[in-house]
Amino acid sequence: CMQAALLVLFNLVSALVVFPAVMSLDLRRRHAGRADLLCCFQGSEKEQVVPLQHQVSPAAAEEGRSRVRHSRSCVAERTRKVTVTRALPPPGGGTVTHVVPPTAPRECWGAPPGPHAPSAPSLESLSTANSTRDLVGGGKKCSGLSRAWRSTVKFWSGWSIGELVATVYGPALTHGAVKAATIVGLIVSVAAAAWGVSRVEDGLDLTDIVPSHTPEYAFLSAQQRYFGFYNMFAVTQGNLEYPTKQRLLHEYYEAFTSVNNIIKNDDGGLPEFWLSLFRDWLVGLQAAFERDWRDGCITQETWNNNASDEGVLAYKLLVQTGRVDNPIDRSLVTQ
Repeated sequence: CMQAALLVLFNLVSALVVFPAVMSLDLRRRHAGRADLLCCFQGSEKEQVVPLQHQVSPAAAEEGRSRVRHSRSCVAERTRKVTVTRALPPPGGGTVTHVVPPTAPRECWGAPPGPHAPSAPSLESLSTANSTRDLVGGGKKCSGLSRAWRSTVKFWSGWSIGELVATVYGPALTHGAVKAATIVGLIVSVAAAAWGVSRVEDGLDLTDIVPSHTPEYAFLSAQQRYFGFYNMFAVTQGNLEYPTKQRLLHEYYEAFTSVNNIIKNDDGGLPEFWLSLFRDWLVGLQAAFERDWRDGCITQETWNNNASDEGVLAYKLLVQTGRVDNPIDRSLVTQ
């Protein structure tokens, strides 16, 4: 219950504090004109923040009204027509009236004329100036490295989440192959989830339901820590002849591989037991004795100082007879 309460508390704090903080940082990024993904670059004009209500000062409002009045007067003046009346020669006589445009049309601009206002340029001069500026390039030359850097910055600054959704994610979702892959992935995920649920075992550990900081909890923890598995011993009884029953002992030991709840090796077998370990030790002693015998370190009667410890121990085991009246027989070395 405490863990669930902490989880709900952290989710609430994230929803009330972290999310508005992230939105505030994003708004500051937009006001600064930074890119969406790479905020170290300047963003495009589409990322600029547009205010909902534009505050206009009284001076600007008055200037706007004066521009509107002047524009209306210019429009009214431009709509006027010039009529020319001519008298016909005799004998017909009479008059003819023609409607012609004004001979010198005036150019109208949004700003009202002032005493020190500069003369407004004509349309021809504007087009000429623009074309000249385009050809010259503003009079500022850039090196190849600078142009490459500007193009790189412009390319990366144009990337944003909205751009990715509009150009990549949205069209990809409408593709037939993507739809089919999405449906197949959903089916595979649901099937894997159903298979995983079927493999879940019911029940809880005792340590999960016992209150903490209690003697019962301490006992269960110690049992799980120190007594997670138990050793099992198979003891032979009676007068078992080990030299002649070695094969039977190996078969008896290998039969435990079919018993469940027994710790086995990675290959499914059992660890080596005492009989196999003892046999390997005897094989090592026999190899050491044969090496010393071949090198002359051990003879039938005795051994030299340069003989190995394993070779000397093997010699002592070989000369023993197991009888009390005659415990040593050196002739057994060569047999």
